[in-house]
Amino acid sequence: MKNSEVSYTVRDDVVFSDVQNGIALLDLDRNVYFTLNGTGAVVWRSLEQPKSIDDLAKIVSEKYGVDTDQCLPDISALIDQLVEKKLVRVSNEASA
Repeated sequence: MKNSEVSYTVRDDVVFSDVQNGIALLDLDRNVYFTLNGTGAVVWRSLEQPKSIDDLAKIVSEKYGVDTDQCLPDISALIDQLVEKKLVRVSNEASA
């Protein structure tokens, strides 16, 4: 599937709070704690509404003034980790 065909959103049972230089996540279902750096925090907050990896790369690109293609691999890797840790939901339709 293309990056724009799948969307991701935060799970309802994962709470988060700002911490120095990032964000802390707590999976209430499994009682597991995670932290993300500042860029990860931007991605996480963006996932409050369904977003594709392409959408997220565009958001990060605009926030940090980098080329979308440059940040796409890092965003994709972060999303893979969030999916693996079951912190986000995946759907087959990205937001328009």
